[in-house]
Amino acid sequence: MAGFLDEFVKLTVNETIGTDYPHIRHPALCQAKVMEGTVKDGASYVTLRLLKENGETDEAFPAIPYIRTEQVLKKGDVVAVGLLYGQCRPYILGRCL
Repeated sequence: MAGFLDEFVKLTVNETIGTDYPHIRHPALCQAKVMEGTVKDGASYVTLRLLKENGETDEAFPAIPYIRTEQVLKKGDVVAVGLLYGQCRPYILGRCL
């Protein structure tokens, strides 16, 4: 009986996290690689690809285009990115050295 209750609690918690708090499954801060950059109307925009902890591309996430930045970035740069409030609206904190 305890095994059934444990499984029920796990399932309920996972469903609640998935529906009400999906952002806690993924880190709020991560690294991303600049795939390309453009300047449009005086503003710089880059396309980012999120990276795993080991520096490899995280295929679970698509490339994120048109991220506006005031920083001078070039293709291949690795940046620290914050995903504010669990949304897919990255904020570039700076270049990783």
